[in-house]
Amino acid sequence: MLHHRRPAPQQPLPSQVNGVPLLAQFQRQTPDAYAVRDLHYGDIVTIPKDRALPEPFPPTPELPVPGVRVLRWSGVALLLAVLGGVGGLLLGLFCLLAALAGIVRFRRRAHRWRAAHVNAPLPAPARAEYDRLRGARGQALLAIVIGLGIVTLIANTVR
Repeated sequence: MLHHRRPAPQQPLPSQVNGVPLLAQFQRQTPDAYAVRDLHYGDIVTIPKDRALPEPFPPTPELPVPGVRVLRWSGVALLLAVLGGVGGLLLGLFCLLAALAGIVRFRRRAHRWRAAHVNAPLPAPARAEYDRLRGARGQALLAIVIGLGIVTLIANTVR
């Protein structure tokens, strides 16, 4: 035989707020408001939803997506390193510096965001930006290593 426990009685809702009786029944909702029926008069009353707008990250959407430019240039540096060596090596150095500077700026911005939003994870666009910067850093390092290898190989072959 199954025994069901009755839920503990909840605190009764107040019957008045600021002297006005709470006599309403939920009817429907829209993205912006709730519609409730006033049980005393029978009217449908619309109550706007008081929701906070999500905070965009990065804060200014008019700017290009952060990290994309340095990721593209690090790909070019990798291609140049494979094809010729010296151009990829030099461009790889510049891309590495740009990626490291972008990571430092990102971490500062993320620290400020986390301070304002306690116990909240970073938004998905922020994580994508960080992944692009890490990818650019890796491609730039690979371009430097390949460029150094090809330059060393050419220098040893010429002697």
